[in-house]
Amino acid sequence: MSGKIKFETALKKIEEIVREFENEKMTLDELTKKYEEGMKLISLCDDELSKAENKIEMLIDAKKGKKSRVRFKDIKETKNTRQNTSIKSEKNRPAEDMKDLY
Repeated sequence: MSGKIKFETALKKIEEIVREFENEKMTLDELTKKYEEGMKLISLCDDELSKAENKIEMLIDAKKGKKSRVRFKDIKETKNTRQNTSIKSEKNRPAEDMKDLY
């Protein structure tokens, strides 16, 4: 994957990879390479969705008359902190409560 690809293109490629996995006619090496490609595409899509979400939040805030401008980097750091906290809290849950996560 060279260069920047659009969200929609990445999503279509992810769908193609899923169809290839369902085909079940790939070697382990091919599966591994496709999995790695899929994970990179998912990460790209996640980043693009986060950017769009942040832009929407800024537009909503602007409509409400809020003048504060939030840098994307700050939002991303806050999001990562919330995710890490969520992961830590899941680790502290009793084993019987963890079964609903699988």
